[in-house]
Parts: sequence; structure tokens; C-alpha cells
Amino acid sequence: MKILIVNWGIETAIFPLKESVRLKGHQVYLATTNKIPSKIRRLFSKNKLIITNPYNSSLLIEDVVKFCKKEKVEFDVVTTFFEMNVYQTAILADYLGIEKRLPIKNALQTSANKYLMRMKLKEAGIRQPRFERFNRREINKAYDFYKKLNSSVILKPIYSGHSYGSRWIDKTSKRGFERIFWEGLADLDKSYDEWMDYFDNKQSVYLIEEFIEGKVFSIDGVIKKPHEVKFIGSAEFEMGGLPRLEQLGHTLAISSLSLKQLKECQVYVKQVIKALGLRYCGFHAEFKLVRGKPCLIEISGRLPGGVVLESHQAVSRLNIIDLFFSVFGEGERKVKRNKDYYKSESFMAKLTEVKLGKVRAIATKRDCWHKDCLIDLTSIKIGEVVGSQVDKQWLFSLRLRSKTLSSRELIQIQKKLAKSLAEKFIIDDNLCGRLSIDYDRLIRWIRKKIKRTWWICGRVIQKS
Repeated sequence: MKILIVNWGIETAIFPLKESVRLKGHQVYLATTNKIPSKIRRLFSKNKLIITNPYNSSLLIEDVVKFCKKEKVEFDVVTTFFEMNVYQTAILADYLGIEKRLPIKNALQTSANKYLMRMKLKEAGIRQPRFERFNRREINKAYDFYKKLNSSVILKPIYSGHSYGSRWIDKTSKRGFERIFWEGLADLDKSYDEWMDYFDNKQSVYLIEEFIEGKVFSIDGVIKKPHEVKFIGSAEFEMGGLPRLEQLGHTLAISSLSLKQLKECQVYVKQVIKALGLRYCGFHAEFKLVRGKPCLIEISGRLPGGVVLESHQAVSRLNIIDLFFSVFGEGERKVKRNKDYYKSESFMAKLTEVKLGKVRAIATKRDCWHKDCLIDLTSIKIGEVVGSQVDKQWLFSLRLRSKTLSSRELIQIQKKLAKSLAEKFIIDDNLCGRLSIDYDRLIRWIRKKIKRTWWICGRVIQKS
């Protein structure tokens, strides 16, 4: 098969691209931006690389058509591994007349457009949080909805990815509600991913959703047709502190649910897939439990991204990328097996709350060991400066894999290791003047001095 992957060029995308190129029997091409890192560029020869704008459907189509004529090639498969390219890929596949593709309508009914996803599930009677759509000129509408719910809520951009700009809001005044919304919008501006170069934040449209307490879970897999769903695995996520919604870790397989609950969740995810009409794609469905029943957070029309997909592969008996491409083939075919797989994996990232400082000491790989685990530690380096632009910053990440331990046992080992490793990091946080200007701290200091001066002046006037 001749396969065209529409994808971004950031290094976190390298795993599925590398695995795709390794598979025998396929010719794999990549349509991406000119910001492609050298690690990815080396995977593809020049005649299999299309430099384009994968976030602009018209330019994407023009460049791919031009390439096809020049190289005299016709693609059998057009797909993507990246959330922000799902609907552009669907438009391209439709234009090229690809038969086995995710239809444009159904591509838009995923987390690529969270509002259309919610509306379709509401129409189908699928259990999900209550929600309302609004824009930055309709904050009053959002606040009225929030007051009617009488519960905490989530604000999230309809077209954003990676939870950028999302905010949790508990009991607050109207002024507090507006302040938190603008903070989320400012975060969306400060966050960076390549696709945001083509994203007009001023046109942001938001959802306000009922917040569901509890753990975040995912069930992932591939779909040939809506009734032909193959699961590749499940995961539970470790989330950062509110009000931000950051995924700081994940564990495979799910240890917090019974086998009966997991099967009920799989049935629920199949209902969601059928309602949305997803086909010829991967999927990543995130949900929480409400009174023991699954309730969808969102579903993507692509395989899980980042390090999660790599984790799925580590604990799978099958080659997941080969399984994914098999949905585009005729009939059933034998999928390549993964010879060296693990029973469980747990990944977590540790953040520091030091606003500004210099790293003086760190933990090393010699500091973490366990006889039943394969452990990988990646950390910030000595001499690096922890900045002041965000409240928290990445300190280290810890990945554990085991062929004998359950995921529940792995989590307990990871917590103990993370605690002991964190104690080995020393950051001098009194270097503001020598390193750089902490503008937030400087402004607070100036305000404090002005208030103090006015108070003294007031006292002097009263006495006189």
C-alpha cells in the first residue's frame, strides 16, 4: 500500500512515524510543515516528503495534487496521527477519492470540534456532561449557565488541543468567573505548539461543561467500520492540580476498575463510536465514571498521541501501527506480533513550583532501581534556570515497565521512587537579581511600596 500520513513536525510525533516506516510491504509518505525536525526528516527520502501547510485544507490539497503529478503516485491510504489534522486529512482524502477514509462530517464530530461532538451525542442520547457554547462576547451567557448548574465547571476552547486554555471553576462571583476565563485565554496565548502558528486565538469559541469528579480513563483502538472496533488497550491518567487540566502521568493497564466495569466501558465506547459514525481511523476515548457508569470527556478520531501510544505498544502483543494500517486493507490479515512486551507500564512527570532559580543538584539514573522493573529517568540538567513565566515547570519524568508486576503494584513503586528522587533536586530560588528580572515579583513589590507610601502620607495628613 502507498500510505500518506498528514502530520505535524514536532519530535513527539516521531514514534508512530518511525514505526510506520519500519513496516515492510508499505510505501510511506509524509505531508508536514517546513519546521520538521531532522530526526523525522531522516526517516523519509526527498521523494516521499511533501512540505506544505497541513492546517490549511486548500494548500494541503494543492501541494499533494502537485506532488502526485510530479512523482506519478496514487495513494491507497490517507490518514493522520495528530488531533489538529483530523478534519484536514478527511477533506484531503475525500478530494483524492480515497474509498476507505474517515468522512468529513464524522471527522468534525470528534474533539477536533468539541461542540459538534457534544451535539451529536446529545442527539443520540449518549450519557455525557451538560454543556453550553459561548464566545468571548457571551461571558454572561456562560455565567448564567454556570449558576444554573450549581456545581464546578470546565471552560475549554472548542478547537484547541492538549487541554491548552482549559480552566476549572468552582464557586465564585461573576467578576471571578470572568477573571478565570481571561486567565485561560492568556494561557492559550502563552502555550506553544506548531499548529498554533495557524490558529487565530481572537476567534476562540468555548464550551462550558459540568465538571465530573474522579479519575480520567481512556480506552483506545482502531475502527474499520462502526461495528468493527478493535481495542488496543486502556489507561488511567494522573492529573495535575486544578484549575489547570494537565496530564502528568498514565498507567497501563487500568488498575482502578474491575473487569466487569472495563467491559461496560468498552460497550459504552462502542455506542459513542456508532453514534459519531467513526470509521477507518484510530480512536482515543477519554471518560470518567458517574455513579459507576462511564461518561465521555471527549473522543478523538486518531490513535492516542505523545508517549501514550508508545506505552500501549510496550504492553501490547501486537504491532499497533501494523494493526492500524490493517483497517484499510481487504478482509482480515495477519498482524505482526510484538515479540518483547511487558505486563504493565507507568509514566509520570514531576513538576517544580519554584518560580525562579538555578538547578544545583539532580537525581541520576543510579538513584533509581528495582529488581522487578525497567526504569527510565529523564531530568532537568544542572545549571539550568527554572523560569518565572509559569507557576510550575518540568523537573523530571519517570517511566517504569515490568513483565511480572501488575499496574497497581507498579504505581506504588513509582510513588516511592518519585518521592525519594525529588529530594535529591536542589534549586536555589534566591537568584532573581542575578539571573533575570522576575517581572511579576517586581510589579508586586512596586505596588506594595506605593500602598505603603500612600498610607504614610495619609497618617501624616491626619496628624497635621
